[in-house]
Amino acid sequence: MVIHDPFESPRSRSGSENRGKTHVALPLDRMASHVADFVLLAPVMALAMSPFRRAVGEARLLDRIAESDIALLQSLVVAIFIGVVWETFFVGIWGTTPGRAIFGLRVVDVWTGDKPRVFNAFLRAMTWWGSVLFFGAPFFGVYSNPRRRPLHDRAADTEVRSVNTKRQSAPPKLTELAAGSLMTSMTMFFATLVLTSQFVLLRERARVEEVASAPRLCEDVTAAEATWERPDRAPTRIHVALSLSAAGYVDTGCLETEADYALWNNGGRVLGYLAKGLTRFQQDPEESEKYFAKVCDLEPDSDACRLVGWYRMLSESYESRHVASAAEDEFTDAADAGRLDDSSLTEKIEGLARSMLPHDSRRARSGAEAADWYRLLVLRELFQMKADPDLILRLSSEPGRHLAIGAKLVEYRARALWRLGQKEQSKATVFASADALPQRSRVVVTSWLCSRELYEEGAFSENASCTADAMRACEMMQNAADEASGDYSVPSFLLASARHAECRINAGRGTTSLLTSLSSHVLEDRGKDLFESIRLMRSSEHEKGISLLRKLASSVARPESQTDLFVTEANIRLLEELSRKPQQDRDAQTEIAELRERWFQSPNARRYGDWGRVLFETLSRRGDWRSATEVGVLLGSGFEFENDRGLRNRVAVAAWRAGKKKLAAEILDSSERSRLPASLLPGARDLGRGKMDSVRSSDLEILEAIRRSGGRR
Repeated sequence: MVIHDPFESPRSRSGSENRGKTHVALPLDRMASHVADFVLLAPVMALAMSPFRRAVGEARLLDRIAESDIALLQSLVVAIFIGVVWETFFVGIWGTTPGRAIFGLRVVDVWTGDKPRVFNAFLRAMTWWGSVLFFGAPFFGVYSNPRRRPLHDRAADTEVRSVNTKRQSAPPKLTELAAGSLMTSMTMFFATLVLTSQFVLLRERARVEEVASAPRLCEDVTAAEATWERPDRAPTRIHVALSLSAAGYVDTGCLETEADYALWNNGGRVLGYLAKGLTRFQQDPEESEKYFAKVCDLEPDSDACRLVGWYRMLSESYESRHVASAAEDEFTDAADAGRLDDSSLTEKIEGLARSMLPHDSRRARSGAEAADWYRLLVLRELFQMKADPDLILRLSSEPGRHLAIGAKLVEYRARALWRLGQKEQSKATVFASADALPQRSRVVVTSWLCSRELYEEGAFSENASCTADAMRACEMMQNAADEASGDYSVPSFLLASARHAECRINAGRGTTSLLTSLSSHVLEDRGKDLFESIRLMRSSEHEKGISLLRKLASSVARPESQTDLFVTEANIRLLEELSRKPQQDRDAQTEIAELRERWFQSPNARRYGDWGRVLFETLSRRGDWRSATEVGVLLGSGFEFENDRGLRNRVAVAAWRAGKKKLAAEILDSSERSRLPASLLPGARDLGRGKMDSVRSSDLEILEAIRRSGGRR
């Protein structure tokens, strides 16, 4: 049996042979039949797509781009499914569709001339709709072969024939082939371009939707939340954020982000309002008070509201503090006013601290423990107010629920011991726990210890030398720092490292290249100026370095900013240089007076303990006892020398020499009655003796005279 080749051009046949036969359909008839089928299918498709169209509208109203695109895609899939079922059913059963029947068209198998099998009809329908997705480019295949078979006919081994002998298609001419090829190429190109752009657009929309819907939270808080110890229940994100902020692990931007998230998602409204108030406490007190008011409105008897009461009291005292510190003529009365103001503030914060201790009856009955953020914030304020170090020790004795919290408690404990005069214990605390601390905390703690050793063990003298403990602490700081983590750019680390490098240079163990290496890590412009001035002062361009230092010291920096530390260091170093000038140098005397005024006018003068100490020592060395007493009294009103009897005794001597004998007696009397914790009483007798050894014999005589006078004028 010989099978006719369907791809071969039909030979000329007689008219009798052609009667009752079908012929290849015209492309225009095929297009018209598809239009007719679509008119019949459109209502069914619209009905099936209606639920998804509604979902598209709702998603767009809510500005949910990804959900809108997904619903639109689902509606298209439903429409194509209906089209495939329509085509498969009619072609597989009758070999034609209603639209094709109107124009006398049939779909037949190329091998048998009968209707195609159901599977071939399904394959043909799927390929046809696939061609639609490519903007109909494969349809131009009707111009590519004599039997007018596009892609879907070739895939299913079918062809479309017409029963109308007057409407039969001849093989395509060369012009048709060229036009069809051009149209196919152009359509495929634009289809590919549009589909690619749509795909990229969908991906971008999905990314935007994901970013918009996902909360912009802090990674540090997320990581800490996963490793937080949970004895009873998991802490909220705002609890973790407040605790890390109080520990110095996250900045105010991160805290405000977490506060916004907590308020929008009702994940801790009280702490959210508290966090918002804390971030604005320094810059915008009025707005901060609005958030604080929300805290106490929601929970008036909570720890958060009690802490708000402290910040309100602190805010009210700022103006009176400034007046007290700026007064000059009646500095004794101003100092008393400042001391009284500080005393009430200190009692307030100490009361909050004592309420967290285990012996407190209210907490003992309830079995409650102070939250991490509450304890850390109170400890921070205790240090700001130079409050009872013993209370700080007791409050920092309990371990924290996270490594970052525990590291901050170690720092507070070491600093409290140092303030109590127990410096060996303080250093032992740092040396014993440094290796177990997180890398960031290790840098902070060792930088603090290095600075304390350098600043308080003769770093201000002309022939400054580093003790063995200072070198050990500074070397531990250098080993803990990681350049890749950005530790070398932290101002406190840079300043301590600069002092350490100078000690090594003075001891003949280093060169100015150490300072040059450090300056390469400075990010702030003022920090770069500071290191450049230090380098110049150690070279032949000493006066040029002094001029640059003078310019930097007189600049204004925002309080609590990083540049503020560089400006403060510039003032300290300028005082060190001026203290070496002869006492008769009037220019130096005038400049020292300007530095004293600058320190008084600074809103954070009391925080600059090192600046105040070197200013006091410089004024005392030059015999300006009245000015030295003013500085010393202000240091004392901030409890700067609560347990530094050596400094307190020198302030008393300065007051005596300034003619303020009553004030000298009060200062000395408070030194004799210094508060000491019971655990440290055995060593209390030795407190301050090291400083007293440096007091001149004439000063000892003055101290005896002050004790005998009892404050009589």
